[in-house]
Amino acid sequence: MLLEVLEAERNYDRRQVLRLLLLADDSEQEVRDYMFRGRLFLLQETSTAQVLGQLLLLGQRRRSAEIRSVSVLTEHQCRGFGQFLVRNVLLRLKTEGTTCVRLGTSTADIENIAFYQKLGFRCLRVERDAFTARRGYPIGLR
Repeated sequence: MLLEVLEAERNYDRRQVLRLLLLADDSEQEVRDYMFRGRLFLLQETSTAQVLGQLLLLGQRRRSAEIRSVSVLTEHQCRGFGQFLVRNVLLRLKTEGTTCVRLGTSTADIENIAFYQKLGFRCLRVERDAFTARRGYPIGLR
């Protein structure tokens, strides 16, 4: 299977990837708040143009960016597609002069932490109470 990472056009209907965005975030309220902002990258199977994954950058400034969302369709997970997507976007950012890329994930999700550490990310700090009911997250989520 040949894969490619494309940046979505400005007029791309991001509602088409809502299912993917919700794989990466438990709060539909939060997703609907940020899904139309930032730069959206799509992981596609080359021959069919089927979208298999997404990466959304927010808060991009001159030399820094924040990865807000990364996901791959459930049936395609654990095949290296997520790493391919993130590495590809990081390489693009580097060529654009970005020197700092941040992201956030739940400390309860050890698999996500390991995923990002394998890609070279390191823990900077722990933010308490980031996933609250006020922001649309289920009560008791850790």
